[in-house]
Amino acid sequence: GLINNAAVFRPFLVKDATNQQIDTIIDTNMKGAVHCARAAVPLLRKDGIIINIGSETVASRVAMFSIYQASKGGLERFTRALQQELDPEGIRVTLVRACKMFDEDYTWDVDTETMQKFFEENAKRGINQRKQPIASFASAGAQIGWLVNLPPDVQVTEMLLEARFA
Repeated sequence: GLINNAAVFRPFLVKDATNQQIDTIIDTNMKGAVHCARAAVPLLRKDGIIINIGSETVASRVAMFSIYQASKGGLERFTRALQQELDPEGIRVTLVRACKMFDEDYTWDVDTETMQKFFEENAKRGINQRKQPIASFASAGAQIGWLVNLPPDVQVTEMLLEARFA
């Protein structure tokens, strides 16, 4: 199988974005998944699986993620089209709309000024990023193993993972 999990998510306002910021997100989050899927399809046999990792932000009002959200929204549409294309070959395609995930040793490489603006812009939308539930990478990642090991007579086309306060 193939798990398309690569992602770049850097907060910025579109009006302040550089071409490189936009290209990096689109190239990694959208084009990268398409290229990897295209390369994997000839290698997959019946009952193979492609899992594309999306983001809960496509359905949220979070600020400063418009290009990220657009890339993950495009990935969702690509996943649905790929499901239809590969179903006759017996290859399963699943979208996992993932929740916010961090682990203690993870650091988000965003400068202090941008981080402050990110919190301020989200506060304007009524979102307090510091009070949002966050799942661990291991908790969310365990669901991938479950998807890969599904019996061949069933398919999960979409999975929504939501973080919660434990």
